[in-house]
Amino acid sequence: MSRTKLCTIQHEMGFIVERGSKVFIYTIVAALIISINNVFFYVILKNSLESNHQREVASIATQIKESIEQSRIGATLYEDMIGEKLRSAAIAAESALPSRIIDVSNSQLESLRDLLLVDHISLMKRTTDNIIIQKATDPKEINLEAKTWGLWYKAFNQLFDNHNVTKGWGQSLPNFWSGPYEVASNDKKTIYKWGYYYDGKTDYIISPYVNDEKFRVYQQTTGIDAIINNVLSAYPTLNEITGINPATFEKTIKAAPKDKHIELVYRPYFFGTYTYNNEDQDIAYVNEAVKTKKTTVYRADIKDKHIEKTFIPISTDRMSDAIGLDPNDGNDRFQDTYILCIVTDYKLIESKLQKQFFTLLSIVIIVSIGCFILLFFVIRRLNRSKDKVIQQTSEIYTEEVNQMFLNIRGQRHDFLNQVNVIYGLVKMKKFDQLQSYTHNLIGEIESVNDIIQIDQPEIAALIQAKLVTAIQRKIQFTHDFPSLGHIMTSSKTADLVRMFGNLIDNAFEEVHTLEPEEHWVSCKGWIDGNRFYFLITNPINRSLTSTEQAQIFNSGFTTKVGMHSGLGLAITQSLLNNYKGEITVETENHTITFQISIPIN
Repeated sequence: MSRTKLCTIQHEMGFIVERGSKVFIYTIVAALIISINNVFFYVILKNSLESNHQREVASIATQIKESIEQSRIGATLYEDMIGEKLRSAAIAAESALPSRIIDVSNSQLESLRDLLLVDHISLMKRTTDNIIIQKATDPKEINLEAKTWGLWYKAFNQLFDNHNVTKGWGQSLPNFWSGPYEVASNDKKTIYKWGYYYDGKTDYIISPYVNDEKFRVYQQTTGIDAIINNVLSAYPTLNEITGINPATFEKTIKAAPKDKHIELVYRPYFFGTYTYNNEDQDIAYVNEAVKTKKTTVYRADIKDKHIEKTFIPISTDRMSDAIGLDPNDGNDRFQDTYILCIVTDYKLIESKLQKQFFTLLSIVIIVSIGCFILLFFVIRRLNRSKDKVIQQTSEIYTEEVNQMFLNIRGQRHDFLNQVNVIYGLVKMKKFDQLQSYTHNLIGEIESVNDIIQIDQPEIAALIQAKLVTAIQRKIQFTHDFPSLGHIMTSSKTADLVRMFGNLIDNAFEEVHTLEPEEHWVSCKGWIDGNRFYFLITNPINRSLTSTEQAQIFNSGFTTKVGMHSGLGLAITQSLLNNYKGEITVETENHTITFQISIPIN
């Protein structure tokens, strides 16, 4: 096998190994990028779906809040109408009854009850330290004492003293006050609404009252209960909705005995149901929601279900007077916030989230596969393009190496002829001609020997080929390459051949347009640190302007006359960018110098 073929095979094998390594690295990097992207997408998608769920719960809460508030306004107006009816009944009763309670008979009260269409009528007499029901159509009411009735007792005293109640809750009208619906103290199964009338003309308060039957029908058809049922039906993931009274929740849920009656005014929740109870956590999250005014959430397994409980603080100034009332608050203050508790079946939500996730994940996988396929074809196309370039470069390299060895073989072939010529000139004693002949002969041999001593065979072949071209075109081509060693990989030197070849060819074309004495080109290469430098200088017919120097590496730009593509320097710049190399140009005294620097390996 010839040395030329051996060098070519080594060059191509080195490139194949290097290219295979690069393709493998590019594929691994691309796979890592896509994998990391998928992980990020999974996290973002999961958080996004959970955020969507929270926004959905918040949206439901807003709808419930607005509906409930509107319903509460309607319920309050309905209660006020009943209160006004009770006041009218009380006024009518006053006109039909004696002014002193001692003169009132039970039969009179019963007749008025039936006439006024109320459930019962009671008469309350004030004593030294109490207010007692002395006459009533319901015998169980007689002799009940109001002193233990808290706020109600205070309201009665205000009514006796001022003929009006200013407690800030309940319904206050001239000479009249009515509290919210409440359980009777003598009948825990029935809820009533009482009215209390006193204008000073009698020595007793007149108290007609009615049950909550009509009010319950209203609530079930258009009130809060109806709203909650509609919402639960519309959202299958919702299990329960509760309106929690934060003022009394902890005291009545945890501290109070289970069998103890709790008045409605102090109830722990004032609408909905509370079956998914988890007392300790619920109390903590309710208190946190009230304190921070922010939604709190936790998940737990309750009643064989994995549920999520969301506690949303609702601020309102339209709450019913009874809501938020704290029985241990000496100032009888009302809170301006209640807690809307929404219980969702998180298993159903997770199932829904997983379905959405797997749908989107399938899309991501398909897109990722598409990316890999696209990447494969892009790399394949790039490799084919690079193969074509390398093939062209290898052909040039092979041709130039062959030319170099052809010159060497030619020199050896002509050696005997040259010796004969030298012998003849010596014999004829033509020493001047002998000196001139041997000088030219030795110069040619030394130039070839200098080139052979360049340890990078690709560069040596290029210089040899260009030297032959220079001789043919009568151009003085000088070169200076001290011992460089094998500095470049095969694939990189292939591109170096293209770059150096472009610069040398450009220099030859430029000096060929000048006078014969300016037909010279010099080049040299050296190593400084970890970079290899290549410098080429030649004369030019004029110096370049600053604009031309700035544009000289742009594709299509040329200073040459005639048909020229202007691609040589642009290609050189592009190749250098691939290897983090640099190229500079300087013009001085009608000469131009290009310098390339490129990292070694």
